[in-house]
Amino acid sequence: MPEDSWHETWIDHVGCTWMSQRSVEIIIGRLMTDEDFRRSFGRDRAATLDALVASGTELTRFEIASLLAIDPVCCARFAGDLPDRLQKASLAAAPDLDADPERSAS
Repeated sequence: MPEDSWHETWIDHVGCTWMSQRSVEIIIGRLMTDEDFRRSFGRDRAATLDALVASGTELTRFEIASLLAIDPVCCARFAGDLPDRLQKASLAAAPDLDADPERSAS
């Protein structure tokens, strides 16, 4: 049976636990409301998800592939439209995207 057949995908999704789906919902929620998590995901999506899985977050390989396909820019745009009360404040300094690298080197 081919590894990525429809049947295997269906079995994997039918057999996956409720916790796995719940994990996806939590991760997407964090992407929308947690600025530090969103930055980490934007810098290195795979490493961010690997760290979550290593810490015990349950995800199937199909869910990981789907989460890796999420555009971090879209997450930031969506998060920008949420009320501040729903955002987790970040104490880390935001990178200044308009800064002149020549000026900061001197």
